[in-house]
Amino acid sequence: MNYKFKLNNIITASFFLLLVTLTSSFIVQYNFSKKTITDNYQNKYYNQTLHVREDFRIALDKVQYNFKITESQNIKKLNQLYEIYKTSTTNFDINKTVEILNKDVQFGKYQIFLINKDKVIEDTSYKNDIGLDLGQFKLVEELLQSIFDKKINIDVSVPILDSLSMNLKKYIIRLSHDEKYILQIGFVLDINEILNEIDQKAFNSADEVNLYLATEFSFQKIQKKTNQIKNISLKEHSTSTKIFFTNLNTYLKRDDIRRIINTDIQEETINFNKILTKLFINDDKLLYFEDNNDNKIHYYSITNGLFNNNDELKLIINLNYSRNSLQEDINRNFLYLIIIILIFTFILTLTYIFVVYYISNKILHLTEKMNENKIVDEKNIIVKEIYELKKTYNNLHNDLNNQIILNKELSYIDSLTKAKNRKAYDEKILELLSTFNRYQTIFSMIILDIDNFKYINDTYGHRIGDNVLINIVTLINSIIRSNDFLFRVGGEEFVILYEHTSLESSKIITEKIRKSIEDNLNTIDNERITVSIGLSEAKLDDTEDVIYKRVDTLLYKSKNNGKNKVSY
Repeated sequence: MNYKFKLNNIITASFFLLLVTLTSSFIVQYNFSKKTITDNYQNKYYNQTLHVREDFRIALDKVQYNFKITESQNIKKLNQLYEIYKTSTTNFDINKTVEILNKDVQFGKYQIFLINKDKVIEDTSYKNDIGLDLGQFKLVEELLQSIFDKKINIDVSVPILDSLSMNLKKYIIRLSHDEKYILQIGFVLDINEILNEIDQKAFNSADEVNLYLATEFSFQKIQKKTNQIKNISLKEHSTSTKIFFTNLNTYLKRDDIRRIINTDIQEETINFNKILTKLFINDDKLLYFEDNNDNKIHYYSITNGLFNNNDELKLIINLNYSRNSLQEDINRNFLYLIIIILIFTFILTLTYIFVVYYISNKILHLTEKMNENKIVDEKNIIVKEIYELKKTYNNLHNDLNNQIILNKELSYIDSLTKAKNRKAYDEKILELLSTFNRYQTIFSMIILDIDNFKYINDTYGHRIGDNVLINIVTLINSIIRSNDFLFRVGGEEFVILYEHTSLESSKIITEKIRKSIEDNLNTIDNERITVSIGLSEAKLDDTEDVIYKRVDTLLYKSKNNGKNKVSY
């Protein structure tokens, strides 16, 4: 089955198909660019967070280095305290002594504690400190008693982070010479002083920065240092811990973290250090997730242990970045997409209008004119190929119509005499009768027959007979008017129609024709050529048969009366 499609339908379908294809391509490109923008955004802040973490690591490495340097210094300071106490037992000034101990110290500072045999801190240079952190030792009383019993001469404790203050501490102890006190030196470092400078850098690169320190028994958010010392309650400590793990588990969704969140942190023993080590399996990678509720990306990283990788002190860094700039970039990209789609749609629409109006419609108009066999008169053709097609068609149309007219004219011409033929007569008589019957426009008709034409053919041959016919037509045409019509309707029979001519006027012309043929037609030597003629004026209600028969009867009347006559 052959399907035919209209050109405009094909153009319209192609236009929409192209529009859908382009729009789909742009949407795919938009999604790709959106993913690229998002990935670049995440990578940018991922790398930025890594740099911040490295700054903290470097700072903590510096703390570790300085702490190691103080190992021998701590022993010296303890010995110095021992000697000062020994030489000034009666008038021992703890505040003056601590000034002496810290005189040449550039890293951290020293505090002094005097613990009596009742295991009570009798005097201290730092009134807010409880002295030896009981969290280090499970049997503190046994430890202290062992020192008084001289079973332990000196103890250098591991560095610990005070649960309530932001101080990193290391305690060293020795029994006094008089065995009255345990002399304790607490080497103290305010962690805020180390982290504050880096913290400011982090704030310049992130919208929100949270720092946490985790030990085996404590997990604490680092508070900004203020002019007034603020003690953090255990309740606040527990709340900040729950908030941290709750936020982190928004992304991780781990049951073990959920148990921590639902546990009473104040009462239960939880090893935070081990939990975080499980979460941050690879120290070099970050944990991050996007929170649609606050429209932020959260990055979590962890530093190595303060003193070694297995240390019980770790720093957790939480940097949060607003997704507003990301959304702005995505919206801007979307706006660009819409603008590009609109531009392409506008261009395609203009192209569509151009193709339909200047190509398709012109071709359709050309086709219609061709089907109607008419000249294409369209003026506004700007496409060269269509213009050339129109020009070629018009030329062919003119040539063809001229040939048709010529062929039509030839079909009305007698090939021998070049007079009009019987077909032309039939059309003309109907036309004149129709006009006559409608408007009484008079006309006259004669039938002319060559006398003895058979004798001429038989005697002189058909070629001579043909010459007689040709010469008669030539002679008659020289006599009749331009608005008279001569027809050859038979072998030697001719019809002349006198348009707008009455019978009386027709007699004169007809007689002139008869006489001219008789006198002037010398086609055959010593042989006179004559014609017999019947003449009649048209009458009302005449038909082509009626008038022809009437004139033909008059013709035979002329024949019967001796020929070479006109009967009317």
